[in-house]
Amino acid sequence: MAGTDTEKMLKPDITIVRGDDYAATEDRAFGFYGTGEGWPDLTGASFSFNIRKIGDDSACLTISVAAYSAATSSTSDNVKIQMTSSETIGLPAGVADYVYDLHTKLPNGNRITLARGFVSVYEDW
Repeated sequence: MAGTDTEKMLKPDITIVRGDDYAATEDRAFGFYGTGEGWPDLTGASFSFNIRKIGDDSACLTISVAAYSAATSSTSDNVKIQMTSSETIGLPAGVADYVYDLHTKLPNGNRITLARGFVSVYEDW
């Protein structure tokens, strides 16, 4: 099925250090990039980034992203996920114990999963 197969949605694993900030201004935000088929025009869309412990359906951390940063090409969009230290400190440490998903709601009301993957959370020493 075009645009919905798992290979297009799986993205690199994410590593988080508890208590760290992941700000775009310091080039630490997590970026998700899409082009062409399977990645819609994101103009006017809203986003939600969720982290869950594997085997638990309730989200440990949900981040709403108000806007996205468009790439210079009209055929590519990117979404930057920023996290604050107050958000990351609440995640218990665990290697590959978590999964994430990035959802968008398009202006027409359609909801799409843009990315999924694994998350490791490391203790801050």
